[in-house]
Amino acid sequence: MRKKIFTSPLISFLLMIVVSGFSQVSIPTASPSQIRDFENSITYIVKEDMLISDYNLAVENLVNQYWNITETKTISATEFKEKRKNPEASFIYMNPVYFDKDKTQTAYEYLFLSLGHPSGDPSQMPDLCAVPLAVKGADQTEFVYKLGLVLQFMQNHVEVTKNHPSYDDESIVDYYSDQKFFLRDKELWLMKPEIENSLHRKSEMQSVYPYPFRYVSPEDIKKAIADNRDDIIIVHLITAGENRYCFKMLVNAGNADLYYYDYHKINSRKPSVLLEKDLKKFAK
Repeated sequence: MRKKIFTSPLISFLLMIVVSGFSQVSIPTASPSQIRDFENSITYIVKEDMLISDYNLAVENLVNQYWNITETKTISATEFKEKRKNPEASFIYMNPVYFDKDKTQTAYEYLFLSLGHPSGDPSQMPDLCAVPLAVKGADQTEFVYKLGLVLQFMQNHVEVTKNHPSYDDESIVDYYSDQKFFLRDKELWLMKPEIENSLHRKSEMQSVYPYPFRYVSPEDIKKAIADNRDDIIIVHLITAGENRYCFKMLVNAGNADLYYYDYHKINSRKPSVLLEKDLKKFAK
C-alpha cells in the first residue's frame, strides 16, 4: 500500500510515496473496470516543473512516436494538481518512491501510469503501471533514451492485465519471467559496467550465458531502440550505493517485451550490477 509522506513546496504535485515491504518486485495491475476507464480516457503527459529537464525535452516527442492506446495531451505540473481529481482522466508522470524497510530511505524515480482520483492525492490514484527509471537525482540522460521502451511496455502491460485479470501485482512479474522464447534467436547486448567484473571476458561470460551476446556502448543501445531491433535484448539497470537496492530488468529493444525483473540489496559481494546468478536464472 502507498501513502502520502510529504508535498514539495517547489514542485506542486510532487510527493514521496512509500511502499510497504520489500519481499518481491511487483508491477501494479488494474481491475477490468479501471482498464475500461483508462481506455476511454485522455492520457495527460505531465511535464516536470523544472527549467531544465531532459525528460521534458524528450517525453512529448516520444509519446507522439510510441503511444497509441489513448488520446494524449501534455500538461504542466500546475495543471496536474487540478486535473488529477478527475477519475475519468489518466496520467503519465514521474514521481519518487522509497521502501519502508529500506533504512537508507533512498528515493527511486518511477514513471507512473495512473487514473485520477477525486481526492487529488496521487497516493490514492489507481496505478495501472509503474516502472523504475533511476535513483532520484541521477542524471536524466541515464534513462531518457529508454523512455520510448517504457511507454511501449506500459501499453503492453495494460493489455496483459486486461487479458489476465487473475494476476496480481506480484504474480504478473512471474508471468513475464516465465514467458517462453528462444534465446538463440535473440542477442543480449550488455555494457561491461552493467555486469560483474568476473564476466567481462567473453569466455567467462559464455560459461554462464551460452546464447548470443555482445558487449556494446550506450550509443549502440540507443540505436537498437531507435531501430526497433526486436532481435536484441537490453539491460535496464537502476544502480545505487551500499545497502541500497539494485533493480534489474531485461527488455526487448524493439517491442518492449519484459523477460526478467528482479532486485538485490547491494553489498561487497553483490555490487550494483547484473549478477552471474541473474544470467543463470534468465537463461534457465
